[in-house]
Amino acid sequence: MVRNTKQADETLMARVRAVYGAEFPNALVDVSPGYADHIHVILVSREFDDMPEAEKQSVLWRIAEQELGDDRQLISLMLAYSPDELK
Repeated sequence: MVRNTKQADETLMARVRAVYGAEFPNALVDVSPGYADHIHVILVSREFDDMPEAEKQSVLWRIAEQELGDDRQLISLMLAYSPDELK
């Protein structure tokens, strides 16, 4: 069976966007294609104000594990910023 990678990527990206949008309703959630069939996720939220990078990553990957299951392996880059970090 041939997998339609583009369609699968779009479906996964929409799912990831929905999961993180629900967890962080006031955040900017950007999900984009990465290398091969992987994706990149960037979140910008006040919830990350003064949060150490290790804690941000822990929060994001814990959500991925709980909500995305094995599909989390298709995330090759996940970054979280507070708006102040982008100034």
